[in-house]
Formats: sequence, C-alpha cells, structure tokens
Amino acid sequence: MTPTAVPPTPLPTATLLPTSTATLIPPPDAIYPLQTDQVLLFARDNELWRSDVHGVRIEQLTTGNFLGWNPDQPDYRDRRPHISPNGRYIAQLSSYDATRVLDLATGSEITLPSAWEVAWSPDSRTLAYASNGIKIVDVVTGISQELAPSSGRGAVFNLLWSPDGTKLAYDCCFTSREPYDGYYDGEIRVIDLTTGSNEMVAVTQSGIASSASDFCWTENGQITMDVANWMPVCSLNFPFDGWPKISKDNLEAQWNAHMTADGTWLNTRLSVTNRATDQPAWGHTFDVQSMPVLDWSPDGRYLFFDDQSADSPIWRLSADGEELVEIIPNAQLIGIVPQWEALFPPLTVSPDGQWLVTSQSSEPMPSEEAEKEQFPDGKYHVAFQVARTDGSVMWTAVDEWRPYGLGWTHPLPIRWSNDGRYLFFSNVPSPDGCATSVNGGDLWRLDLSSGQLTEMTPFIGLVMDVSPDGTQLAVNAAYGRGFLIRHLETGAEQSIPLPDPGCNWDMGSLQWSPGSQQLLLTQVLNPCNLEPRTTAIVRVDIDTLTATTILPANDHNFTLLRWESDGEVRLLDDEGRIWYLEVFSGEIAGGY
Repeated sequence: MTPTAVPPTPLPTATLLPTSTATLIPPPDAIYPLQTDQVLLFARDNELWRSDVHGVRIEQLTTGNFLGWNPDQPDYRDRRPHISPNGRYIAQLSSYDATRVLDLATGSEITLPSAWEVAWSPDSRTLAYASNGIKIVDVVTGISQELAPSSGRGAVFNLLWSPDGTKLAYDCCFTSREPYDGYYDGEIRVIDLTTGSNEMVAVTQSGIASSASDFCWTENGQITMDVANWMPVCSLNFPFDGWPKISKDNLEAQWNAHMTADGTWLNTRLSVTNRATDQPAWGHTFDVQSMPVLDWSPDGRYLFFDDQSADSPIWRLSADGEELVEIIPNAQLIGIVPQWEALFPPLTVSPDGQWLVTSQSSEPMPSEEAEKEQFPDGKYHVAFQVARTDGSVMWTAVDEWRPYGLGWTHPLPIRWSNDGRYLFFSNVPSPDGCATSVNGGDLWRLDLSSGQLTEMTPFIGLVMDVSPDGTQLAVNAAYGRGFLIRHLETGAEQSIPLPDPGCNWDMGSLQWSPGSQQLLLTQVLNPCNLEPRTTAIVRVDIDTLTATTILPANDHNFTLLRWESDGEVRLLDDEGRIWYLEVFSGEIAGGY
C-alpha cells in the first residue's frame, strides 16, 4: 500500500496577546548573533550563571550554594571559579570541605576533597589540586592520582602547568628560619608527568603575611621568577587575574585607582592601549572604589568590566571604546569563555537573537465531572509562546488542555529558518518503552512576521529535522515507512534506503548540513538489550538520494553536536571527549 502525500493545511493564525497590537513594530537593528557561542559567566546569589554577550539569553547553571562564598570572610572573592581553557569545566573551591567540578556540557559534577590551589592542564582534561599533597584528576573518567605527598609547612602557593602539559610546577616544603624572623624558606619543584620525577628547580620564601613569590613558565618550557615584565616572558598559561588583559587584536586593558593624599579611593580609570603602536586608544572613568575584574571576549569585539560588588552591574564596552552598555544587573563577572557548552545547539533563542521561545506543560490533574467524556484519564495544560526579545510582540501558538493517557506531548522547537521568518516546532510525545532519541511527532510552522500557524504534517515520526532553508523534512517515518525526505510545500515524499548494519538498530539523531545538501544520522546498534551498544554514522546525499556509512559502528557511541562547515562535524563520545569528523573522507581526529 503506497501512502498518499498530503499537502500542509493552513490553520488560523496564532493568538496575539491582548496587551499587544496587531500592527507589528518595525524590527530593531540586528544584534550580533548569539551563535558566536561566546559566553559570559557571572555570579549571582552565590550561584553560577551564564549569558550570551548581549544579555538576551540568561541561564542559571548551579544550585545549592555552589560558590560557597561568605562575605564575612575577607578572602571569599579569592575563591573564584577556575575555568578550564576550553571553557567547558568549572572548578570551584566551594567550601572548606569540598571542591566541586562542573561539566557545562553534560551538567555532571565531580566532588573532590577540599583544596586551596587548583590548576587546569592546557588541554582541559586534567585538574591539578593541592589537598594534603599534590593530586590530579582526569575530569572525563574521574580517576585521581597522587603526584606528591604533603611536606614541610604543607602550604602550596602556586600550581602551574607547563605550556605542553607534561610538567607541573609548585611551591612547597616551607620551613621556618633559625633564628625565626617571620619568614619561611621553601622550594619551587617540578613534577614531570612523563617520567614521574620530582625535582627542586629554585628556592623561594614566604612570610607570615605574604605568600611565596610569583613564578611562571616561559614559552620554551623553563621556570622563571622574573614576572615583573611578564607579558614577553611568561607563557599564555598564566593564571593571575590581576594582570593587564590583552585582546586577540593586541589591545591591552588595565585599570588604575585615583587616590587622595590620605589614601581615599576616589574612582577607577580604565584605559586601553594599542600594544602594536604603544599608543593610548581610549579611556573611561568609573565611580567605583574596588579592584575591578576585566575580560575580553574571545573574538576581541568586547571588553567586560565589573567592580565585583554583588549589587552593581557588569558593563560591556566595544573594542573602540565608543559603546558602553550595562549588560547584566546585580552580578559579579567570573569570565568569558568561547563556547556555549551544551549537547545540542540551543533552539529557545533565534540565531539572530530577536525571538525567545517559552514552552510550558502542567502536571496531569483529574478532570471535572463535566469533562470526563473529553478527558477520561485526566488532563494537562500546554502553552507555547514566541516573543520578541524587545517585548514588542508575542505569538501564542499553543494554549490548550490536552487529554492525559499513557503519556503526554510537549511542544518543542525543531528549527529556525535561515531567513529568520519561520519557527518549526513539534508536539513531542513521551514514548512508552525503549526509544533512543525522540525530538518529533507532528510538524508545525509559525510565521514570525504574521503569526500564521500551519500544520506541515500530522504525526509522522519520532526523530526528525528540518533543513536550514526550511523546505524539507528528514524523518525516520513511523509505521515501518523507513527514512524519507518530505518536501514541506508540496507534501511529496522520497524514501532513501539506509545501510543495513546487520543487527537490531534505532536512529539516534540526525542533522542537516548548513547548505542543506547533506545530512548525517546515527544508527544505534543493540539499543534496547543487554548486548554492548555501538553507534555508526551515515551520510545522506540529497541530490542522489543515497546513504553511505562514513563511520562504522564503534564503541565510542558518538553524539552529533553540530556541523562546523559543510564538510566537517563535531562529535561527542560517551566519555565526554570532543572529536571532528570529515564527512566525505570519513577521517576522524580529536579525543580532547
């Protein structure tokens, strides 16, 4: 029996809120797209938060007093989160009895013994920490190893990885002088992780009211205590927040306090210098009386400034000094990282930053007596709204009571069209039994310019994706129809046979290429039994309607993260490592 293609059926427009007007306000100037992935990390109410660099999308990352700050303790700001070089992991000396390590990609957390110093390896895979000795932990596997026992006075004032990640330097072994003069003599030691050697390379000292002198690694892998002229001497793997901040365009930002003769702090001058010409670029004076925190965005476009007061804002300045914006109120800047780490690209905010999705479902509840015929097993309420981030327009696409039976459906975004006009979404069911991946059901299209709501297809399958140009639907079709491509305007469908991996399999996920010419899907072998689960990756070519296995089934169990280009895709394995796959040659590299 051959199914008949059904063209999409126009339905009434979505409901505009009574407080809005049917006459749309002209859209504001486009802001820099959120999909640059640059993320501002900040503290609020003793928890860790993140935001895009425009303050449009804000997300709370932690709960349970994650930062563990106590304003009554003078050193509480010294216990700031330590961000891994790739921006994925956060290590926090959250209390005096634990150190917490948070994976922003998965939300998982590792708890370590209390530590007073931590340091990330250059590849972000290993965290070194000082806790009754020197230890390291592999944050992917969670396996810890002791490198050196506690000795001398026990304090470790610096932990610094060499630029190549093979050595770890630290201060230790402090003993009081005889006769005692308030100072302790100590050592700078280097552990070679490739050989296991632990050697003293220099002497140092600390005092009752001071820590040991700073030191750093040079680019050629040597230890130096000459950090007064640190920028040309020290490697980039240098942890101190107090030093001037340098952008990728060689702009140096630093602050200076303006004091009265009696030492009263009046205000703070923030200045930026072009290091290539050694000429001042611009400056601003802020009415703050504390040591500020500065950080550049990875693309060099913005400089962020914060006075570290809990009730003051974080400011964003453009690299030319012309634009000054209060970006996040009542927050304390932690840092900027280059990647919004999540298993899948965020769909709740449109790529141009103009629209925000809210989807809500209530808990199931009993039906009233008069509703028993319509809702025999109970009911629940569903709402799906899309609003402009400037508050000018809100479209309500779904607002209804639904019958509750064995499960429920929840509206979720599938794709924003490349031209910014449409949002595609699906009422995603909660399936009974084993299902490897579920992101679809039916398919709807919301016209953001008019609120017109169109059903593109009734229930068709549980795994789907709309092409970036908004013209085609790829779906693992239900009722044994197999994998197919559906043209969304005509309803025409084309079936594409997939490679037979030789055993029971389920579709894990699928993604279109940026140019809509190919798509990738994962075949999960033995998804619902006791056999070891493995995953293969298949490329589908739309022009030829053919499917080719480009990565045979393997025990890495890869998840498709995103296309980096039409020819390369980013993967995540089941141990949390990142890989890159060439989709035409099948070559793979990574494991970071």
